[in-house]
Amino acid sequence: MSSFRVPLLAALVLASSAVAQAPMEDVLWVAARTDRSLRKYSRYGEVLQTVDMTSNGFQLRSVFRAPDGKLWLVNFIQSTFTILDRDGKLLKNVVTNAGGRPFAIAFDKRGHAFMTQTTTVDEYLPDGTFVKAITVPSAPLGIAIDYSTPAQSGNAWVAHRTAANNVSKIDIATGTVTSYTLPSGATMLPTSVVCTYEGVAKTSNIFIGGDSSANLWKCDQNGTFSGPYAMPTGYSYTSGMAIDAKNRLWAVGRPGVCAIVDTATGNVLKTFSVAPLNNDCGGVVMDSIGRPWIMDRGFSTAGTFQRYDDNGTIELRTAAGVNAYGMIDASGFSYAFVTNPFGDEDKDGTANFAEITAGTSPYDALSTPTLSFDTRGVSRVGATPVLTAVSTAQAPMVVFFSALFGPPISVPGMNGQFLLDLPTIFYTTAFASPGQLNLPIPGNNALAGLSYKLQGLLVTSPPTFTNVSGIFISQ
Repeated sequence: MSSFRVPLLAALVLASSAVAQAPMEDVLWVAARTDRSLRKYSRYGEVLQTVDMTSNGFQLRSVFRAPDGKLWLVNFIQSTFTILDRDGKLLKNVVTNAGGRPFAIAFDKRGHAFMTQTTTVDEYLPDGTFVKAITVPSAPLGIAIDYSTPAQSGNAWVAHRTAANNVSKIDIATGTVTSYTLPSGATMLPTSVVCTYEGVAKTSNIFIGGDSSANLWKCDQNGTFSGPYAMPTGYSYTSGMAIDAKNRLWAVGRPGVCAIVDTATGNVLKTFSVAPLNNDCGGVVMDSIGRPWIMDRGFSTAGTFQRYDDNGTIELRTAAGVNAYGMIDASGFSYAFVTNPFGDEDKDGTANFAEITAGTSPYDALSTPTLSFDTRGVSRVGATPVLTAVSTAQAPMVVFFSALFGPPISVPGMNGQFLLDLPTIFYTTAFASPGQLNLPIPGNNALAGLSYKLQGLLVTSPPTFTNVSGIFISQ
């Protein structure tokens, strides 16, 4: 691969001025509190778009993406929220029911939004029309939806930051509220809930984190608790939780620690330090293939977020914005895998759950369990990430490297479409599929922030183009 290094340098210079594109929903959104902006990233860390939100007059708390692609933006300690289209265009500003201050949002299978407010959980239609207020115990904060079976509407689970240590279950079909109190002696003030996905026709379990406790609790559908599960030394309170594609819980806490938890047993599988720049976690989410991203929250310094591999090794670090604070939205993963496992987001004939469990994207029609590839590993200057081909076919694969995306090109006699920019192709190589290819990045700090694109062709009969992958280089 030594011949790869010289053309790579030239191509990266070209890539620095490129406006990268990503599959329609395969993106992450970041809300930055202080500079009042939204930023859209590819799951390779490239900035795809910046939306200036200063005109709405408020600082931003967080952004949530609905199943239809709309962005629901919660304003910081305000009685308003904002809805934008999938491209960041303002659709409407909404004043909340009874002047409540929204905190978090979860969406059900229909796309209805369930929003925690000062004293209620309010339900809204996908267009932001108010439906009803649901009375719950005081101080509702975190909210999550479980989807027990494909035939059921599911439940909304709510964390209440109260001394009574309450969590509530809202039956979405009936609106019935059932509240459960954590076991006697629990000191937690619940702020965060997350629902596991146990599989078809199996009920979800709910993990609960919060303030005033370094422990987590688990709750089943009947309100039976197990725990407490002790978090790492230094874990003072929960700042975010998310479930990965292996149904493991990632729990991050201040002042910058993370635990990977076996959701069946509650056993902590691994603990490690995160948020290396600011030592202050702001949350964790999963991208479209179940890969974790953790917010490194800054106040006097710029915030960043990091992508980690399945084992908790940092793969890339990318800027989130000046004094960034907020949720990193990756609801594409949770929506496709959890709320719609038998759906087909990319219309390629393969169910969402089959694609994600195979490590491929349900938003990319050229990414299927039969044929796909992805770039994994550390993508910093001087490192060597890996291109991994996932395929049931034992056949040669030709990989094209380009500085830019181009318009889709259909080639007679070949399946799929060629998606790279032909004039900027700078390197091709061949290797066996399934298999992997090392991609050494030169030790030159000038390359930080640049990117390049790659796509493959499986040489079978007929030949088939793979999905587009990419590399974003961080310092």
